[in-house]
Amino acid sequence: MKGKKKEYERYNTLKEINDMADRLLNDNETEKVKALAEEKGLDFYTVEMYLTGQLPLLVMDAMTGANAKLDVEVRELDDENKELGAGIAEYMKQQNMENEKIAKAVMNPDKHLEDVCKKAWDEARERKKGNCAYIPQFEIFQMAKAYYLDKETGK
Repeated sequence: MKGKKKEYERYNTLKEINDMADRLLNDNETEKVKALAEEKGLDFYTVEMYLTGQLPLLVMDAMTGANAKLDVEVRELDDENKELGAGIAEYMKQQNMENEKIAKAVMNPDKHLEDVCKKAWDEARERKKGNCAYIPQFEIFQMAKAYYLDKETGK
């Protein structure tokens, strides 16, 4: 989806996404509901269940929304960050399932997986000795968790 204009990028909270999905559904705009869901990283089955009335909301909870956001952001990472970002995303998905506060923090429109990767690379460059730099995986994961939970962007 990188490079593609995001029609629904201003809808980021559960309420905003679900309200937009409801408006589109009420206007019989099923293709636009599908486009919204795709942009937000939701799977085909969730969309179909919503469209057929089996789910009352397009995004049922913060965990679902946060995990879907991470999936979209992993797909949008450049080659340098793809592997690192995928690992961080998997860790954060686990955290999302265990703690709604973290899931809501991941959904913050000002927080992005790409920024976490940048922070990890910056830290690695600071620690570099010769041609080698190492940051333990656990430390990167804690860095990611702290980033998402920090209320101020850029910290």
